[in-house]
Amino acid sequence: MVSTDSVASGLMEDIANFEVQDQDIFVASFPKSGTTWLQQVVYLLFNPDNPDSELMEWKFPYLEHVYPGLTEIDNRKNKNQQRFIKTHLPYHLLPDQISEKNAKIIYIHRDPKDMMVSYYFFARMLTFINYIGTLKEFAWQVMLNKVPYGPYFDHLNNYLTAAKNQPKKVLAVSYEDMKKDPEKVIEDIANFLKVPLTEERKITVAAETTFDAMKLNSSTNYKHWDKYGLRNPSEKEFMRKGEVGDHKNHFDSDMDKLVSEWVNANLEKYPLISQIKTNNNNTTTERCCSLQETDDET
Repeated sequence: MVSTDSVASGLMEDIANFEVQDQDIFVASFPKSGTTWLQQVVYLLFNPDNPDSELMEWKFPYLEHVYPGLTEIDNRKNKNQQRFIKTHLPYHLLPDQISEKNAKIIYIHRDPKDMMVSYYFFARMLTFINYIGTLKEFAWQVMLNKVPYGPYFDHLNNYLTAAKNQPKKVLAVSYEDMKKDPEKVIEDIANFLKVPLTEERKITVAAETTFDAMKLNSSTNYKHWDKYGLRNPSEKEFMRKGEVGDHKNHFDSDMDKLVSEWVNANLEKYPLISQIKTNNNNTTTERCCSLQETDDET
């Protein structure tokens, strides 16, 4: 689901017709699934000597957002360097030229229960959304496909399908695997992007992209939103917890059962997600979103 304003304004048509370059790198996700984390990893792989020079919005213009958006991305074409592009759009709404160019897409996904909790606090934080409902009410909005970029499982399945069918073009990584073994996932990303990576540099990138490091980094913590009145000061910060299994701190047993039933119904509907979830022989970056029970981060 995208906004009617985006359609009426012609933005979606402009995105469909956007001129993709072979060296473009898209970081894609459903909201609140680890997007900023993955963006910083990718950025540091290409910019080892200039890690904190710009705000994340400027490092990775947001494809479907007004700022910096399409205009700024277009201004960066033909400069013989990678354009980094952020998007939450479903796979089928990406620019048409994606299929014919050598651009790369990295998709990050997360346990849907943790995503719900993070999305809920994010919606409460943003002054232009100012969500005031309960977490359970918000969960229903997600499950009824009434939040931006839903349906969640369509979004996930389509990117995972693309990653399976086009492994040289699309890489899917999970939030849980990045927490469990960040150096392994960083190495997978570097190999996918064909970026040289020494052992020392891999360790450095992992250290510079921990939750604590990024929360202290003014280029990644979005604290500048306070200055522009984008964050409700009585709500959580953008960099809130960064934990696996945080839903256990917020779901009661009834809510956990309700959301679990929704998850299980969709695993039956989308066998690829279920297959990736249960196939223990796959590499860690191919397993899906930790839909199985996970332990809290310490």
